[in-house]
Formats: sequence, structure tokens, C-alpha cells
Amino acid sequence: MARIQLAILCVAASTFWAFGLTGCGTESSPEPGRYYDQGKGFSIRFPVGWSIQEENEGATIAALCPEEDADDMFFECVSVTVEDLPYRMSLNEFFDGNRKSINTYFSDVVVKETGTATIDNAPAKWISYTYEMQEGSVQALEYCLLEARRGYYITCDSEPHKFAAYRDTLEESAQSFRFE
Repeated sequence: MARIQLAILCVAASTFWAFGLTGCGTESSPEPGRYYDQGKGFSIRFPVGWSIQEENEGATIAALCPEEDADDMFFECVSVTVEDLPYRMSLNEFFDGNRKSINTYFSDVVVKETGTATIDNAPAKWISYTYEMQEGSVQALEYCLLEARRGYYITCDSEPHKFAAYRDTLEESAQSFRFE
């Protein structure tokens, strides 16, 4: 039960800023492991064997890592949250708003690093940070990108001591994101 609660908190933590989400438009995926959401305008490929949960705690979609062993208390996860924006904004404005929300929502936030990336030929900004929850520490890697008046958050969460082992898998999912 505690592991499930941590997974829910993981997804909730990565999606705290999303409001007013509409229904998804999921289709069958012609590519194994790729999730399509025509209504939200994206697709993403998740690691094989990870469980997929739609519309979970504000996230449009989340993929959760299988349990590693009986002592595993946290689901590493990759989630995508889509936010319809009230107006067209710059990536810097979107990213700065996200950073403020992170610091407001979580306790003991420590920013590890930030940077820029390109995802599906679009500029993206990312932030890596740790934060505390009642159940323990979490490390997140979060990408922010825009398409017209829609913002996308691709968030990857892990226990800090496992983050290095999962980072390539998490980043691979984030880099597989496509606008549809």
C-alpha cells in the first residue's frame, strides 16, 4: 500500500501545476511502447514493461517502473502533463513560472542543475532538483516545452540514490516525445 501511495504522490508531485485538463484522445499505438494522445497533441515512448496510467493525479499520462524487489517503496516514473495556456508565452516565462511553482509546492527543494535541450526539433528547458515528501526524498528531472498556447511538462522522478541508474532510461523517454 505504501508503494502505491508513493507512486501516486510521485505523479501528483510532477503535475501540481496542471489545471483544467480535458479528456484525452488516446489511440492504439502502432509503435510498441509509444503512447499517443491526439487531443493533447503528443506521443511519447515509454520503457518496455512499465505500467501506464492515464489521467492520474493531474498527469495526462504516467509510466511507472515495475517493482524491483519486496523492499522497493517507490515507483520511478515518467509523466507528461499538458497545460492549456491563457496566452502565448515565451519558453523562459513558462519555465520561470514552473520554477516558482516547484518552490511553492514542495519542501526543501534543492536545484541541482538547469539547462536547455531540443525535443522534437523544439527548444526545451530542463531542471533537475530534489525535494522532500513525508515518505522520503525524490529527485526529479523535468523538461518544459511549448507548442502554440499549450505547455508540456515531461517529468522523470526517482529516489535520489537510484537516479543515476535510471537517468538514461528517463531521458530516453523524454527525448522520444513528439508533437502530433
